[in-house]
Amino acid sequence: MVRRLLHDFRAGANRFDGPGEALYIHLTANSVAAVGGLNREPDRRLPRAGRIRRLYVTPGLRGAGLGRSLLEAILAGAHEFEALTVNVGSLGVGGFCERMGFQHVAGRSGWRAACALCLPAQSRMSGPASKS
Repeated sequence: MVRRLLHDFRAGANRFDGPGEALYIHLTANSVAAVGGLNREPDRRLPRAGRIRRLYVTPGLRGAGLGRSLLEAILAGAHEFEALTVNVGSLGVGGFCERMGFQHVAGRSGWRAACALCLPAQSRMSGPASKS
């Protein structure tokens, strides 16, 4: 997942630099511990939605709250969106997203199962998202 993030960033395919988009990174003293980004949802049926992408925590640091902290920062910065989606590739990630308030989207299954979260209006009115 991190390789794809780096490849897409270097190629200019996804730099998390569109309106409302951001890339969040949690650093330790000598490495990246967790990373996740927020893009506009590419599904044109959801014009006011954002999509969380490339949410990753270093395996040795999983379970320490970094994923939760990172996702909370992404949610706090999602001012331009009315809803957020995330495609989950495993039951563990799906369960994590559900614990964070996301719900499965009906009609989608398999490794590309989608979860969605509607954001309260007041979180969208807090001001512009900042790049981290």
